[in-house]
Amino acid sequence: MNPFIFQIALIVGGSLIGYILYYRESLDKEEERRNGRLAEEYL
Repeated sequence: MNPFIFQIALIVGGSLIGYILYYRESLDKEEERRNGRLAEEYL
């Protein structure tokens, strides 16, 4: 029973970390896109 719970916690934690990393990466790309648009407006 205990290893089963540990395995579930490992899967949930791993997917949560992966989701956070993916979310941060998409935010960074959105920020880059916004900065690029601003740079084009200034030129």
